[in-house]
Amino acid sequence: MRRRGGMVSSLMDAIDVADRVETALHLFRRHEVLHLPVVERGALVGLLSKAELLRQRQRGGVTETSAVRDVMCTEVLDDRGGDSKLYRIRDIVRAVCKGPVVHAAASDRVGAVLNLFRRHEVTQLPVVDGTVLAGTVAKADVLRRLLRGSIRCSTPVRDVMRTAVSTVHVDASAPEVFRILERDELAVALDDERHVVGVITRSRLAEIFARGGAARSS
Repeated sequence: MRRRGGMVSSLMDAIDVADRVETALHLFRRHEVLHLPVVERGALVGLLSKAELLRQRQRGGVTETSAVRDVMCTEVLDDRGGDSKLYRIRDIVRAVCKGPVVHAAASDRVGAVLNLFRRHEVTQLPVVDGTVLAGTVAKADVLRRLLRGSIRCSTPVRDVMRTAVSTVHVDASAPEVFRILERDELAVALDDERHVVGVITRSRLAEIFARGGAARSS
Protein backbone atom coordinates (compact mmCIF):
# COMPACT_ATOMS: atom_id res chain seq x y z
CA MET A 1 0.00 0.00 0.00
CA ARG A 2 1.32 3.45 -0.92
CA ARG A 3 1.85 5.97 1.82
CA ARG A 4 2.09 9.64 0.98
CA GLY A 5 4.16 11.62 3.45
CA GLY A 6 1.91 13.52 5.81
CA MET A 7 -1.28 12.24 4.22
CA VAL A 8 -1.67 9.15 6.39
CA SER A 9 -2.56 9.37 10.06
CA SER A 10 -0.17 7.77 12.52
CA LEU A 11 -3.10 5.89 14.05
CA MET A 12 -5.22 5.25 11.00
CA ASP A 13 -4.07 4.08 7.57
CA ALA A 14 -5.61 5.37 4.40
CA ILE A 15 -5.82 3.07 1.39
CA ASP A 16 -5.18 3.90 -2.24
CA VAL A 17 -7.85 3.46 -4.92
CA ALA A 18 -5.55 1.06 -6.77
CA ASP A 19 -4.91 -1.19 -3.76
CA ARG A 20 -6.54 -4.58 -3.69
CA VAL A 21 -9.42 -5.72 -1.53
CA GLU A 22 -7.07 -8.11 0.29
CA THR A 23 -5.10 -5.09 1.52
CA ALA A 24 -8.28 -3.46 2.79
CA LEU A 25 -9.31 -6.62 4.66
CA HIS A 26 -5.88 -6.71 6.31
CA LEU A 27 -6.23 -3.07 7.43
CA PHE A 28 -9.74 -3.64 8.78
CA ARG A 29 -8.42 -6.52 10.89
CA ARG A 30 -5.29 -4.71 12.05
CA HIS A 31 -7.00 -1.48 13.08
CA GLU A 32 -10.35 -2.99 14.14
CA VAL A 33 -12.26 -0.21 12.33
CA LEU A 34 -15.41 -0.14 10.23
CA HIS A 35 -14.36 2.41 7.59
CA LEU A 36 -11.18 3.32 5.73
CA PRO A 37 -10.44 6.60 3.94
CA VAL A 38 -9.55 6.11 0.27
CA VAL A 39 -6.97 8.43 -1.33
CA GLU A 40 -5.79 9.11 -4.86
CA ARG A 41 -2.84 11.39 -5.67
CA GLY A 42 -3.06 13.12 -2.30
CA ALA A 43 -6.83 13.65 -2.22
CA LEU A 44 -9.44 11.90 -0.12
CA VAL A 45 -11.76 10.55 -2.82
CA GLY A 46 -13.85 7.93 -1.10
CA LEU A 47 -14.79 5.88 1.91
CA LEU A 48 -14.53 2.10 2.16
CA SER A 49 -17.08 0.39 4.37
CA LYS A 50 -16.17 -2.97 5.87
CA ALA A 51 -19.81 -4.07 5.94
CA GLU A 52 -20.35 -3.18 2.29
CA LEU A 53 -17.10 -4.84 1.25
CA LEU A 54 -18.00 -8.10 3.00
CA ARG A 55 -21.52 -7.96 1.55
CA GLN A 56 -20.26 -7.58 -2.00
CA ARG A 57 -17.64 -10.29 -1.54
CA GLN A 58 -20.28 -12.71 -0.25
CA ARG A 59 -22.42 -11.98 -3.32
CA GLY A 60 -19.45 -12.58 -5.58
CA GLY A 61 -19.36 -8.98 -6.75
CA VAL A 62 -15.72 -8.55 -5.74
CA THR A 63 -12.79 -10.80 -4.96
CA GLU A 64 -9.63 -10.26 -2.93
CA THR A 65 -7.82 -9.21 -6.10
CA SER A 66 -10.42 -6.56 -7.00
CA ALA A 67 -9.35 -2.92 -6.78
CA VAL A 68 -10.61 -0.75 -3.93
CA ARG A 69 -12.06 1.72 -6.46
CA ASP A 70 -14.58 -0.96 -7.46
CA VAL A 71 -16.18 -1.18 -4.03
CA MET A 72 -15.63 2.16 -2.27
CA CYS A 73 -18.27 4.82 -1.74
CA THR A 74 -17.44 7.39 -4.39
CA GLU A 75 -16.59 11.07 -4.32
CA VAL A 76 -18.96 13.51 -2.73
CA LEU A 77 -21.01 15.88 -4.85
CA ASP A 78 -20.65 19.60 -4.47
CA ASP A 79 -23.58 22.02 -4.49
CA ARG A 80 -23.47 22.24 -8.29
CA GLY A 81 -23.58 18.48 -8.74
CA GLY A 82 -19.89 18.18 -9.62
CA ASP A 83 -17.20 16.09 -7.99
CA SER A 84 -15.48 17.49 -4.92
CA LYS A 85 -11.88 16.48 -4.29
CA LEU A 86 -11.16 16.47 -0.58
CA TYR A 87 -7.52 17.43 -0.12
CA ARG A 88 -7.76 19.33 3.14
CA ILE A 89 -9.97 19.50 6.20
CA ARG A 90 -11.42 22.75 4.86
CA ASP A 91 -12.70 20.78 1.84
CA ILE A 92 -14.51 18.36 4.14
CA VAL A 93 -15.94 21.24 6.17
CA ARG A 94 -17.25 22.81 2.96
CA ALA A 95 -18.91 19.52 2.02
CA VAL A 96 -20.50 18.61 5.36
CA CYS A 97 -21.27 21.97 6.95
CA LYS A 98 -24.10 24.05 5.57
CA GLY A 99 -24.53 27.47 7.15
CA PRO A 100 -23.08 28.78 10.42
CA VAL A 101 -21.63 26.31 12.91
CA VAL A 102 -24.13 25.47 15.62
CA HIS A 103 -22.46 25.92 18.99
CA ALA A 104 -23.10 26.75 22.63
CA ALA A 105 -21.48 29.52 24.62
CA ALA A 106 -19.73 28.69 27.87
CA SER A 107 -22.09 31.11 29.63
CA ASP A 108 -25.25 29.53 28.19
CA ARG A 109 -27.54 27.65 30.54
CA VAL A 110 -28.13 23.92 30.30
CA GLY A 111 -31.79 24.51 29.42
CA ALA A 112 -30.80 26.54 26.37
CA VAL A 113 -28.39 23.83 25.22
CA LEU A 114 -31.10 21.17 25.49
CA ASN A 115 -33.16 23.31 23.11
CA LEU A 116 -30.21 23.39 20.69
CA PHE A 117 -29.87 19.61 20.83
CA ARG A 118 -33.56 19.20 20.06
CA ARG A 119 -33.82 21.90 17.39
CA HIS A 120 -30.77 20.80 15.40
CA GLU A 121 -31.08 17.04 16.09
CA VAL A 122 -27.50 16.68 17.30
CA THR A 123 -25.99 14.92 20.30
CA GLN A 124 -22.80 16.96 20.74
CA LEU A 125 -21.93 20.63 20.35
CA PRO A 126 -18.73 22.68 20.44
CA VAL A 127 -18.61 25.26 23.23
CA VAL A 128 -17.00 28.64 22.70
CA ASP A 129 -15.80 31.21 25.20
CA GLY A 130 -15.95 34.53 23.42
CA THR A 131 -14.84 33.52 19.94
CA VAL A 132 -12.48 30.62 20.71
CA LEU A 133 -13.11 26.94 21.39
CA ALA A 134 -13.46 26.09 25.08
CA GLY A 135 -14.79 22.53 24.98
CA THR A 136 -17.67 20.33 23.89
CA VAL A 137 -20.94 19.39 25.53
CA ALA A 138 -22.68 16.05 25.03
CA LYS A 139 -26.40 15.48 25.32
CA ALA A 140 -25.86 12.18 27.15
CA ASP A 141 -23.71 13.88 29.81
CA VAL A 142 -26.26 16.63 30.35
CA LEU A 143 -29.20 14.23 30.70
CA ARG A 144 -27.26 11.90 32.99
CA ARG A 145 -26.33 14.71 35.35
CA LEU A 146 -29.82 16.19 35.29
CA LEU A 147 -31.27 12.82 36.32
CA ARG A 148 -28.73 12.54 39.12
CA GLY A 149 -29.60 16.01 40.32
CA SER A 150 -26.01 17.24 40.12
CA ILE A 151 -26.97 20.07 37.73
CA ARG A 152 -30.05 22.10 36.89
CA CYS A 153 -31.37 23.72 33.72
CA SER A 154 -29.95 26.98 35.09
CA THR A 155 -26.42 25.54 35.38
CA PRO A 156 -23.88 27.23 33.07
CA VAL A 157 -22.59 25.05 30.24
CA ARG A 158 -18.99 25.66 31.38
CA ASP A 159 -19.79 23.47 34.41
CA VAL A 160 -20.88 20.57 32.22
CA MET A 161 -18.64 20.75 29.15
CA ARG A 162 -15.60 18.61 28.46
CA THR A 163 -12.40 20.57 27.96
CA ALA A 164 -10.51 17.70 26.30
CA VAL A 165 -11.51 18.18 22.66
CA SER A 166 -10.39 16.38 19.51
CA THR A 167 -9.46 19.15 17.08
CA VAL A 168 -7.97 19.32 13.62
CA HIS A 169 -6.62 22.33 11.74
CA VAL A 170 -8.46 23.38 8.59
CA ASP A 171 -5.24 23.08 6.58
CA ALA A 172 -4.44 19.54 7.75
CA SER A 173 -4.66 16.74 5.18
CA ALA A 174 -8.16 15.31 4.82
CA PRO A 175 -7.47 11.72 6.00
CA GLU A 176 -6.32 13.09 9.38
CA VAL A 177 -9.95 13.44 10.45
CA PHE A 178 -10.39 9.65 10.50
CA ARG A 179 -8.02 9.43 13.46
CA ILE A 180 -10.74 11.22 15.42
CA LEU A 181 -13.85 9.80 13.79
CA GLU A 182 -12.85 6.17 14.30
CA ARG A 183 -12.92 6.87 18.05
CA ASP A 184 -16.53 7.97 17.46
CA GLU A 185 -15.68 11.46 18.64
CA LEU A 186 -16.68 14.87 17.37
CA ALA A 187 -13.98 16.40 15.16
CA VAL A 188 -13.83 20.17 15.60
CA ALA A 189 -12.06 22.05 12.79
CA LEU A 190 -10.18 25.17 13.89
CA ASP A 191 -8.35 28.01 12.20
CA ASP A 192 -5.10 29.62 13.41
CA GLU A 193 -6.97 31.67 16.05
CA ARG A 194 -8.79 28.58 17.41
CA HIS A 195 -12.07 29.78 15.96
CA VAL A 196 -14.49 26.94 15.21
CA VAL A 197 -14.98 26.75 11.46
CA GLY A 198 -16.70 23.38 11.24
CA VAL A 199 -17.81 20.22 13.01
CA ILE A 200 -17.35 16.81 11.39
CA THR A 201 -19.01 13.58 12.50
CA ARG A 202 -18.56 10.06 11.18
CA SER A 203 -22.23 9.70 10.26
CA ARG A 204 -22.27 12.99 8.36
CA LEU A 205 -19.12 12.16 6.40
CA ALA A 206 -20.42 8.69 5.53
CA GLU A 207 -23.71 10.28 4.46
CA ILE A 208 -22.15 12.61 1.89
CA PHE A 209 -20.09 9.82 0.37
CA ALA A 210 -23.17 7.61 0.18
CA ARG A 211 -25.12 10.47 -1.39
CA GLY A 212 -22.48 10.87 -4.06
CA GLY A 213 -22.50 7.15 -4.80
CA ALA A 214 -26.29 7.05 -4.99
CA ALA A 215 -26.37 9.97 -7.42
CA ARG A 216 -23.95 8.23 -9.75
CA SER A 217 -25.84 4.94 -9.71
CA SER A 218 -29.20 6.57 -10.45
